[in-house]
Amino acid sequence: MKTLCVMNLKGGTGKTVTADNLADLLAADEVIVPIKLDAFSVDGMAELLRQIEAMRRVNPGLTLAGVLITMWRNIDIITQAERVLRTGSFPVFQTVIRRTDRVDESTFQCQPLRVYSPRSAACVDYRALAREYLERGKDLLLSGHRRVAAIRQLVKEDGREDLRLVPCTVREYASRNMAELQLILANSTARVLTSVEVSRQAARLEELFYRLKEEEGYEFPGRMRDQVAAACQVSAPKIARLKVIREKLRAPEFVLLFEKNRLPEQQCPDGKACKRGDAFLRHDLEHPYVMCGGKKCCLKCERAKTAYSPCDRMCGRAQAVRKDKRDKEKARSEEEKQKQIEQFKAETKLNAQRVLKAVEAAGLTDEEIVPWGYSGRFTVEEIRSFADGEFPENKYWYHAELSVDSLTNPAQTAELLSCSTDYLLGVMDELVSAAPDRAERPEAPTNELEAALLAMAWLPGHPDRSRLVATKMSLMGMAHPLVEVYWYDAETGVYRFSADGPPVEEKVDGWWPLPEEDEE
Repeated sequence: MKTLCVMNLKGGTGKTVTADNLADLLAADEVIVPIKLDAFSVDGMAELLRQIEAMRRVNPGLTLAGVLITMWRNIDIITQAERVLRTGSFPVFQTVIRRTDRVDESTFQCQPLRVYSPRSAACVDYRALAREYLERGKDLLLSGHRRVAAIRQLVKEDGREDLRLVPCTVREYASRNMAELQLILANSTARVLTSVEVSRQAARLEELFYRLKEEEGYEFPGRMRDQVAAACQVSAPKIARLKVIREKLRAPEFVLLFEKNRLPEQQCPDGKACKRGDAFLRHDLEHPYVMCGGKKCCLKCERAKTAYSPCDRMCGRAQAVRKDKRDKEKARSEEEKQKQIEQFKAETKLNAQRVLKAVEAAGLTDEEIVPWGYSGRFTVEEIRSFADGEFPENKYWYHAELSVDSLTNPAQTAELLSCSTDYLLGVMDELVSAAPDRAERPEAPTNELEAALLAMAWLPGHPDRSRLVATKMSLMGMAHPLVEVYWYDAETGVYRFSADGPPVEEKVDGWWPLPEEDEE
């Protein structure tokens, strides 16, 4: 019988081996070194291995059975450290002991882990470690477990001595990783696996594939997830979904459902059982504030029908129903929008025809601008097009143009069009001139004169007496100042269209005297 010694690392170089450890090493035949993957334990293990090598001088039969990785978690830093550890010159057990709170709880309850929580991850791993330790040096049975059990039963109960020796195929593998991979693949087709079994199998296969790739130089084309899915004979999306569940699932009630393969099977409207029983788990992991629980069919869930922030884990049928509803609502909205645009166009056409009468009566040219609203300034040419029902193709319609409601300065527009404000506001339909005829107004400068006046230095303030002046005004929406000829009334301090005409509403920015008749 061999004496087995399990030595716990204290952590830190020079603090690993104590007097008790030395006594244990003197009496032991084999040593198992548990290690937690952190920097202190790795340093301590190096010192321990040197001490074990030195102890062989007085205990030649002492051997290292292997290094045992404990408190293992599936996080990047741990898995990277494990890969580095397995590339060393010392043996490392394939079995790892996963971290679980059940171990600490069992110490408070003063019970062995196999009694307190026999199904916990750590307890399962320790049983796997025992099998791995006891089966070292033996052939590993990859397939034919049921046939072997039946043959043993026949030998034991029926005395079939002729079955004590049966033919079998013995194969040798280049590495233990390849042997374990063959074992998983051989047993994966023996029966239909549950989701939790597929999840465990996928996790182990992924780890083996990475070991074969990084440690032994094997090449795997494409994505590793696709390779794992092909080996497990399931779809790649299912492998991805199970990985998310395996790594992020924390709710105890969901863990229990997942471990027992008792995820809900909703009934779809066609009477068939829903095959997406684990889909709600991923939803609840990502949206814990709106738990699903898998208790309602996606087609009946309100989250699948809402217009904003719908459930992103709904089934394809619910997505199709939602898309059909959304498309119908969009088509109805577009139809209503088009009807509104046509109404705006019709109202604009009528408004433009009404304004055009005043424009033509006033004798305005197509280039002249008619102010209408805070930001609405239309040329006579645009008004004429509106009256003919012709509108720009890229125009975005917010409302009808040239409407009474949008006219902000009726007096200014009425004065320009030589009509009454009542006509523009729709109070009366008869076009009546309410201002002096344009022929009686002072003539506007020619284009050459206007250009010259724009370039001159305009006088600030106001004239010191009543007279005819050229004025400069900066109006909203115009790229250049507007030059007009007005009469300045010194008694009232306002500018007028003529000596006896109505006042000008716009603000005058500058002025320049014009020659009077007696000066010519």
